[in-house]
Amino acid sequence: MKPRLRLNLNLNLNLNLTLNLNLNLNLNLNLNLYQSRLKRSNRSRLKHRKQKFPRNRMIQLWEWMIYNHLLPKARVVRIKPN
Repeated sequence: MKPRLRLNLNLNLNLNLTLNLNLNLNLNLNLNLYQSRLKRSNRSRLKHRKQKFPRNRMIQLWEWMIYNHLLPKARVVRIKPN
C-alpha cells in the first residue's frame, strides 16, 4: 500500500498583476500523514526513497505551485497609455 499524503487546502488568491505583483494568500493546510501509522520496517524503507517535496516545506510547495502554474495562466491586464 502506497502511503498517501492527503491535504485539504483553501486557497484565497488576490492577484494584482497590473503594475507590481501583490500576492496575498492565506492557506489552511490540513495534513493527514498516513506514513506515521505504517510499520517501522516499511517506514525505514520509505525514508531512503528520494522525496520530491519534504513535508516540512509544504508552504514553499504551494508558493512554488502558484508561481509556476497559476501565475503563467493568469491574465495580465496592462494599462494602455493615453
